[in-house]
Amino acid sequence: MERAAFPFGTSEAIKFKEPGCDAEFSLRAGGMASIQYYDKEKYGEDAMKTFEGFAKAALSECIAEWPKDKLRMCSDNRTILGEMIEYKLYQKGVFAKIEIKIIKLMPENEDIYAKLAEQRHKEEEKEKATKKAAEGEHGPLVGFRYGLTSHGMMAGTGSSSDTEVQWLKSGEVLMTESYNGYGTESKKVYRLKPMMAEMLREYVVKAKLAELSKEKTELPLCYDNFTSASINMTFDETGYGGSPYEDYHLFCGPSKMTFGQIEKKITELLDGLKESAELLSDEAKTIPQNPGGFPFVTGTVTPVKPANADPSAWTCPECGCPTNTGKFCTECGRRRE
Repeated sequence: MERAAFPFGTSEAIKFKEPGCDAEFSLRAGGMASIQYYDKEKYGEDAMKTFEGFAKAALSECIAEWPKDKLRMCSDNRTILGEMIEYKLYQKGVFAKIEIKIIKLMPENEDIYAKLAEQRHKEEEKEKATKKAAEGEHGPLVGFRYGLTSHGMMAGTGSSSDTEVQWLKSGEVLMTESYNGYGTESKKVYRLKPMMAEMLREYVVKAKLAELSKEKTELPLCYDNFTSASINMTFDETGYGGSPYEDYHLFCGPSKMTFGQIEKKITELLDGLKESAELLSDEAKTIPQNPGGFPFVTGTVTPVKPANADPSAWTCPECGCPTNTGKFCTECGRRRE
């Protein structure tokens, strides 16, 4: 058996197509073939010229048969093209090692092919981002919100509170506390220490909250006089080819029940962040109440008890609900002092 190596290539430009593209492209290619084994009786003493013809024909056929899976011809796929040629030679009883040395697009195709390659790259990056997200990998957390909404038994007796943390492009981390209920609306803004805020990011990843938001979880049914909780997370997925604002929403249902341990940890983290934060602004204002609920409130916020209220009723110092008669607030659950 004779071992030999020879160069081969296309004598003219060969047309081919790429996946998902109707345009035809043309290229010329060439490489080296190293013959490892062949049947000497079948091909005779002077077989190299024959094998050179085989390799040249196989190269043209493989280019014309492209696409191979979803790979781009001119983007690091010389190995794939070489393996395709090796298989065609193997079918003829020739074992060879093929190395593609050059793939050259025709000048008239270069601009449109570059645009196609850029588009394909973005698609591939987006697919990677989707896969990474499914596997629990994300870009950095840039937004986090923990919200509580109380649902009273009477119209106008509900309230809501939100704590939102935002990581700004400037490097600052801000936390906003908002409250709306019982005739008052307030907002406090804090500047957090970035290193402290990383603890919240680490917990979101460790607890897999984004993945948990995709799971179907049975939640208890409550109709009146309860507080529901929700967690919103926003990730910057541009590093994976995704959106800079990829949102995940985890609805917790009645607060301190199904996701009680998670809520407890989040509350502890947020309280800890606030302790070391700088207060930037503190705003509060009165707002008219719903006509179906408590009276309209103007000026100084003073919770007003309904005319037929129980004389022993007490007002919660936490949320301002003025109709409590038991040991715990019917709106926020705070114990009577």
